[in-house]
Amino acid sequence: MIDKKMLVLGVATLVMGLTSCGGGGKAADLTYWCPAGDNAIMDTLVAKFKEAYPDYAEKNIKRAGNYGEDSVYAQLHKDLDAAADVALIADDQIRTGVKAEELTKFDAEDVARVTASDGAGAVAAVSTATGMYGLPYRADNAPMPFYDSSFFTTAPTKLEDILSQAKAAGKKVYMDMGNGWYNAFFLWNGGAEFGISSDNKVYTNAADAGVIDGVATLLDGMKSLYNTYKDVWESNSDTSKIQAGFKAGNVVYAFCWNDPLIFASKDTVKVTSWPSVTIGGVENKLDCFQGYKAVICKYQEAGERLTLAKDFARFLSSETAQELRATELKQGPSNTAVFARHATELPFAGPVGAMALEGRTHGQATSVTSDFWDPMGALGGVVINGKDNWGTYNSAKAAIRALVSTNGWTNKR
Repeated sequence: MIDKKMLVLGVATLVMGLTSCGGGGKAADLTYWCPAGDNAIMDTLVAKFKEAYPDYAEKNIKRAGNYGEDSVYAQLHKDLDAAADVALIADDQIRTGVKAEELTKFDAEDVARVTASDGAGAVAAVSTATGMYGLPYRADNAPMPFYDSSFFTTAPTKLEDILSQAKAAGKKVYMDMGNGWYNAFFLWNGGAEFGISSDNKVYTNAADAGVIDGVATLLDGMKSLYNTYKDVWESNSDTSKIQAGFKAGNVVYAFCWNDPLIFASKDTVKVTSWPSVTIGGVENKLDCFQGYKAVICKYQEAGERLTLAKDFARFLSSETAQELRATELKQGPSNTAVFARHATELPFAGPVGAMALEGRTHGQATSVTSDFWDPMGALGGVVINGKDNWGTYNSAKAAIRALVSTNGWTNKR
């Protein structure tokens, strides 16, 4: 059987040799990918890395392309040889890269160091059962509620109050209930959990006896609330519409990502923690996802280039680098010391961190995005279909059971 990795490495060696001899300029000693918005800060970090590591001062470290953290793995998987040595990636893509044996595992010393500096949750977000394959540098990859402080004089804390006040004033509220990033609280706040099963499928106990009643109660309550306010409630996460709505004064509350354009739409727009919702007389403080962003090194044969790549990745995730991102870009650090110093200055990451401290955030435990998001989105679609009943299902329980039996989830660990 041909060893795929050895074949790839052999081709890589040949290509590197041809490049070095080809007269097309000096070949890069190291390449990296980053989002376009990070170009300037990465230039600064490359210079600071060389200052911190004098042995690498003469190395040619080159940006080889701009890819958003959510599209890095697709590019890496397309052609491992052509991929950059180091890249910035969203944590939910790491498991897939590990399964394909296309990422480099970091050392036990790295695990211990990151656990001490960024916390066990950060390590878990970039690890599989076989080890740690990324170094976290951001902990603010989450959907959070923005609100217009000229309408709500204090940060609103109850979803039903938010909706009723918006309806009375003829305003809109955006919360994308048909999207698994926003509606996963159906499971958590209903008493269920999810994760990865032993055969690498998405696991949930939502349909199990003793759990399904709680999840069904929450689903019934959310469906009733949506039906009551569906003329106010926009199940949408289009940032351009949200931005325009805030600017025009038509939108007063919206769940959205950390988009600078939302803040720029109106100087009274602020971010707060997720609200609570009272269902059946019980107040539920809603939980949300907290995703991380990390630095990864592609898989390649051990040697000077890989050593350089790992050292560069370590620096990009270091306290020094995270401090610079927090001060210059207002990005939320995973490093706990940096977060403690800047939490009050981070309009988006501050509320994310506050929810994490309350135990109200959850890491991404999915391997392939669609394995979780598509079924969760389908369940959300049933909740917001505008009908008083459950459509093709005769109850919330039937909809939950379909999530497990029909949409590919499993109730087996």
